[in-house]
Amino acid sequence: TSTAPFSDSGRRLKTKVHQTIKKVTEDIERRYHLNTAISAIMELFNLLKKEGETLKKNPEGRALLRETMESILLLLNPFAPHLGEELWAMTGHRAMLAETPWPKFDPQWAEEEKVTIVVQVNGKLRDKLEMAKDSEDRLVREEALKLPKIQKYLQGQTPKKVIYIPNKLVNIVL
Repeated sequence: TSTAPFSDSGRRLKTKVHQTIKKVTEDIERRYHLNTAISAIMELFNLLKKEGETLKKNPEGRALLRETMESILLLLNPFAPHLGEELWAMTGHRAMLAETPWPKFDPQWAEEEKVTIVVQVNGKLRDKLEMAKDSEDRLVREEALKLPKIQKYLQGQTPKKVIYIPNKLVNIVL
């Protein structure tokens, strides 16, 4: 499946749908982490609300909004079956939600987008780091400081400052 026909909002939402289906499926089937499964559904719902206004302006966006809402209801069904069935019927479905197959994720869409982050020591390029796009600042800084090439320059010193420009670079000032 190509990611080309979607706007940025559409791409973000479609990616999140497939990542959520993957996460909820794994959390329920393999790990029994029901709380993180519900949390993932809530994150998807929050993104749906955020991107909804933009996406409902065109037919492709409206179709994606419907697909997202249906996915949320399917994923929510094991946790709130009665609510899920009521909402499923309200969306015009005749078959019961419980009889609808569990959603499948597309691995291409579920893949996290990666970025290459330049790692500098005192303003000079020393290494590169590949991370998931929009990774947490703290995590990127920690990973940059763990790199063997960076450890060589640190020589046990604690950096005076670690500057992070999201998705672009980390500059370690000694």
